[in-house]
Amino acid sequence: PAPNTPQIRLIAPEVRVVHNSAIPFSLNDGPLWAGAGNNTMVTAGIDARGSRVTLVVAPQFIWSANRPFEMPDPRFFPIPLPAGRDSLASPFHIRPNSIDLPVRFGRTAFSHVYPGQSTLAVRLGRFETGLSTENQWWGPGIRNAIVLSNNATGFPHFFVRTGGPWHTAVGSFEGRWLVGGLSESRYFDRDPANNLRSISALALTWQPRWVPDLTLGVTRSVYAPVRNWGHVPLDFFDALVSLPGRPNDRPLGDSTQTPGPDQIYSWFGRWVFPAAGLEVYGEFAKTELPSSVRDFLITPGHTLGYTLGLQWAKPLGAAAALPAVRLQAEHTWLERSATFRQKPVESYYTSRAVVQGYTNEGQALGAATGPGSSSHWIALDFVNRRWEAGVFAGRIRWDNDALYTVALTIAPYLSYWCMHDVSLFGGVRGSYRGSWGTLSAWVSAGTRYDIFFRNTVICGRDFRPSQATDVKNSTLELRYSAPF
Repeated sequence: PAPNTPQIRLIAPEVRVVHNSAIPFSLNDGPLWAGAGNNTMVTAGIDARGSRVTLVVAPQFIWSANRPFEMPDPRFFPIPLPAGRDSLASPFHIRPNSIDLPVRFGRTAFSHVYPGQSTLAVRLGRFETGLSTENQWWGPGIRNAIVLSNNATGFPHFFVRTGGPWHTAVGSFEGRWLVGGLSESRYFDRDPANNLRSISALALTWQPRWVPDLTLGVTRSVYAPVRNWGHVPLDFFDALVSLPGRPNDRPLGDSTQTPGPDQIYSWFGRWVFPAAGLEVYGEFAKTELPSSVRDFLITPGHTLGYTLGLQWAKPLGAAAALPAVRLQAEHTWLERSATFRQKPVESYYTSRAVVQGYTNEGQALGAATGPGSSSHWIALDFVNRRWEAGVFAGRIRWDNDALYTVALTIAPYLSYWCMHDVSLFGGVRGSYRGSWGTLSAWVSAGTRYDIFFRNTVICGRDFRPSQATDVKNSTLELRYSAPF
């Protein structure tokens, strides 16, 4: 078509099917919560573009069989849920820090239609502005993004962003600034007055002119309870101002929850070495700004979380038919920092100022592994122009902070070091691109050890694994995208 001629095209339908044999395993899948059994998400729509206006309508339909599975044992966590809290709400983070992270999304199969990856954008010179519900992925991570990822349902937001790299004498800059609303899940509490939160988030990246393969960036996200949608736009500038006080810095034993804003911020870098086929990256995040230069110098690791990773690829030969070999590895740490011995440290994504924490509709906005977690991932693939095939393995330690912050009464003499809730898994993956579309498949098998810390045996010489609650789970994931 001629320049500036309006264009309308269909967005290739994408179907994603996930089957979990025994327990939920749901990572970075947007509105889909992949519970036990079969789960499906379908995305389709239209993309209309003019000289200045872009309209993308891409709703997403999800369905989950939501079969029963092993639930937390209330004997281990005897703290009663607050009045009005749903029985499926997280029993691990109640006071002083709380989070809307249901253990299960209801007790029966469910379905829903979301606005999905929809956007209305208007180009104004160097910038674009508009409204959107599309997911944001901020940072260089492959498996985990600490501040914003596609792990949860995309939230409605207004944005201003650069329309492309802004070239200057010192390098290229890009940025994005948004304000939006976060919704509570149906399985948190029965208080209709606290269902909405605002989020103001800002991201900036810089590619230095003298090191063009290096990208440095910074992000900040501030979230706060609001009464209604009319108050959400008023918090647009929250990402630029300091918080009133330090909401999580309270004396030990203080379990008060005072409504107000909370935050998470990060700085990150990505360095590519094309000649070596190597990319290294890292993201470092904190939930609390230092109170002074002295505070930073004494406890620089306070509330620190991070992701470190790399990718390496090398062709196996000069012939086009030969594939390349690719190695991926990533480590994420979101367990509380060692400074908890002297200063209060909350679990990532939980908050005593925002009772739903850093979530949208019951899923964490950042790393898919959730609060108090750590994870490791490694994959080796052979990659060709039309196909990919490889193997992968991973380890996730789930919500490890809760193990040490919630008192055990069923058997207080137990050794904590044999009660960690850990998933170990591995499998194969592959994809093929043809004239009929693209088909991808992941197959994995593994074990979740001590699920929800359910282990009533004593560690050491007399340890008997048969008395621990370990669950074997296999996952099959299929994705199909149409060719247009």
